[in-house]
Amino acid sequence: MRDLNYTIRLMTATDIPALIDFYNALEAVEPTDASYSVAEYTRAYNEAINRNASTRYVARLINPDGSEGKLFGYGMVHKADNDRTAWSRLNVLPEYRGRGLGMAIYQQLRETVREKWATEWRVALHQSWQLAIEFWERRGFVIDRYSWDMRLAADVAVPAAQLPDGFTLRNHVPEQDDETLWQVSNESFAQHPWFHPSTLEERVYGTQQPGFQPSNILYACNAEGAVAGYCWTSTSEEEMQRRNLLVGWVQELGVIPAYQGRGLGRALLLSGIRYLRQSVEEIELAVEGLNAKALLLYESVGFRICNGQVNMERKLDWSKDER
Repeated sequence: MRDLNYTIRLMTATDIPALIDFYNALEAVEPTDASYSVAEYTRAYNEAINRNASTRYVARLINPDGSEGKLFGYGMVHKADNDRTAWSRLNVLPEYRGRGLGMAIYQQLRETVREKWATEWRVALHQSWQLAIEFWERRGFVIDRYSWDMRLAADVAVPAAQLPDGFTLRNHVPEQDDETLWQVSNESFAQHPWFHPSTLEERVYGTQQPGFQPSNILYACNAEGAVAGYCWTSTSEEEMQRRNLLVGWVQELGVIPAYQGRGLGRALLLSGIRYLRQSVEEIELAVEGLNAKALLLYESVGFRICNGQVNMERKLDWSKDER
């Protein structure tokens, strides 16, 4: 548009290096601490769970000789067969904005969402992306939730974990604990407003990722051995190399409702921090903005907000003229 010769097409693996250059260029002008390496993205791109559920588009210039040139835009729709919600991502380099290019990519995404018969369409945007927020608002999306990224600095001292009487900690045992992990994670978050239950296959898949160790998952058990809660931590050598930072994640922290209010969540969190600090300096996590209890817990041990994002949604009814 406006004298630009370009194409929007389905992404292939050969586009990955150009896409990483694209994201690094975005990160340089709109920092979100969310860049990628080619190796990280390639692995995610080839994972079956993403390959089967994600449809990706790239927008590239067409050179005078007809070959493809610079990648200036990207769009994605992710929807699992067992889910009615579609998630999307849409980015355009700043110097190419204001030319209708974002709208052209959006139309491709909309058609894909329609073909997948999603009844809810969602996007997650960095809190500072005001133009992007306004773009989606003009298309009927509304902000319905937000989340915070939090960081525990290396120089913050944390107390030792104190388990309630009668409770002990143990590590995950592969295969033996697969159903345990599935059950405790679903039960722990079943009362959350935006909870979507995971399948056993999804839980097992998470424990098969590169770098996973059984010691990454801690279970809190009562005197009879029943699991009452868990803490799942993770690290990525590739992320640490890319960011030049020894950093780990508290990936999930959950306590079954019947056991909440006893200090188990705090004990699991502190135990996870102690485990991570054997190999990393800083620790990060993400928390729902409306989860006041979790936010207070994380702040009480020294985590501080470092980034945030808003989630926007649009309800869809394809029997009407959805635009």
